[in-house]
Amino acid sequence: MLLYVPQKERHITVGHLEFDGKTWTFRYDDEYKRRSDLRPIEGFDELEKVYNSSVLFPFFAVRIPDPGRDDVKRRLEEDRVSHPEPADLLRIFGRRVVSSPAFELVPA
Repeated sequence: MLLYVPQKERHITVGHLEFDGKTWTFRYDDEYKRRSDLRPIEGFDELEKVYNSSVLFPFFAVRIPDPGRDDVKRRLEEDRVSHPEPADLLRIFGRRVVSSPAFELVPA
């Protein structure tokens, strides 16, 4: 689940990202679609569309660090992940990213 975390308001669910082992799917949450003061996020311009892709969408892919980094290797070892897939990396490292600080990715 992708949350919008404004500084002085409650968290707002932006949408839902799912992966079935083959296809990534993103769709906006109904609450977010009703808010006329909020605009679509980059790469997902149509609020009513269900987005599908065989590769992780760029908005989410930037949340994944290079698996070759020493700190990333250590964390993967701690979590006993020997062959990390994008879904693993996103789950472990993708909660927040500097390029989109107002958005937080949390497990549904």
